[in-house]
Amino acid sequence: MQTILTDIEGTTSSISFVKDVLFPYARKALPGFVAAHGREPEVRRWLDAVASEIGGACQDDLVVETLQGWIDADRKHTALKALQGMVWKDGYGRADFRAHIYPDAAEALRRWHAAGHALSVYSSGSVPAQKLFFGNSAAGDLQPLFSHWFDTEVGGKRDAGSYRRIVAALGVPAADVLFLSDVVEELDAAREAGLGTVLVDRREDYPQPRLGLRRDRSGRGMSRRVAARALVFAGLLLAASVGGAATKSLDKPAPKPRAPDPLLAADLARLAPQRPGHPDLFVLGFAGDGSEQVFRNEVHYLRDLAAQRLDAAGRVILLANHVEAPPVRGLPEANAHTLRQALEGIAARMDPEEDLLLAYFTTHGTAEHELLLRREGRRDRLLEPRELREALDAAG
Repeated sequence: MQTILTDIEGTTSSISFVKDVLFPYARKALPGFVAAHGREPEVRRWLDAVASEIGGACQDDLVVETLQGWIDADRKHTALKALQGMVWKDGYGRADFRAHIYPDAAEALRRWHAAGHALSVYSSGSVPAQKLFFGNSAAGDLQPLFSHWFDTEVGGKRDAGSYRRIVAALGVPAADVLFLSDVVEELDAAREAGLGTVLVDRREDYPQPRLGLRRDRSGRGMSRRVAARALVFAGLLLAASVGGAATKSLDKPAPKPRAPDPLLAADLARLAPQRPGHPDLFVLGFAGDGSEQVFRNEVHYLRDLAAQRLDAAGRVILLANHVEAPPVRGLPEANAHTLRQALEGIAARMDPEEDLLLAYFTTHGTAEHELLLRREGRRDRLLEPRELREALDAAG
């Protein structure tokens, strides 16, 4: 059974709850808390740690002011996190708030636990704060679901050594641990230590898609764009990794339709021919997620760019799952069948000895490099790397 190691903020729970509820509460309550509990050994330990960092013996008022400044700067300091956890414990005890957790996260955590997967937490918040968070969540007491808790006392979250120490504490091979986080640099560090990783990219916390490249351990580029609305906790990304404990929320590919797409057939018939003796560029744009216009817009821009700067006017085929309102003519649908049809049609016009194909894919996806296909009136599915390879091989 695989162990699932999860972050909290931006992964199981919203960033805004921490920023807009917990941090302001701690900032406001710290002076009174220190005045009331500053002589208690556990509190004094952390106050003295802060005092030593800012210059030695100093008044508690100055320590509190420093802590408040660290809260404003979102500093990941172990002493601050420990004291914040103590303040929040009082707040939870008075029912001043309940910890936010995404409903799909609570559901998946319970499901994975029931299936026998060990669950652990690694967060910059202190271990006591983590336990308070899950023990007082809006979804009820989730604390019993977790067997291990880790904070920055084990090391920084962007340090590969921290994940090696966590694996040693868990007593399982690194390859059997899957780490979930919304921070790419944390995932890079975990992957360097041998863990499996999944980027959680929620629209609630990251309204704009995060684009760019990160590197895997082999040095190859890897897409950072991951399905945005809770795909991890719907069970999509974990299904392949945890051996069936989670049921995929996106359907398996439907049987490929046999009839050619008429819109695509018309576009292929208009495709400009190859120019003998001239290396031509042919372009295929594929916008898989029709729920957001940005993907359709990207392939339209690709067509314009190819014509204006790459000498590919008339040699561009676009597929997109965005449904246009009449009378606007939409693009041919983007699916596994039209991908194969488009590649074969383009190949028929190309000279493989002279010409080049630029295939551009834009959509959400998974850590396993599967591409989301989403279109109004259709059931979601994933285009697997195997299908792309087979389509390219079939086109010659």
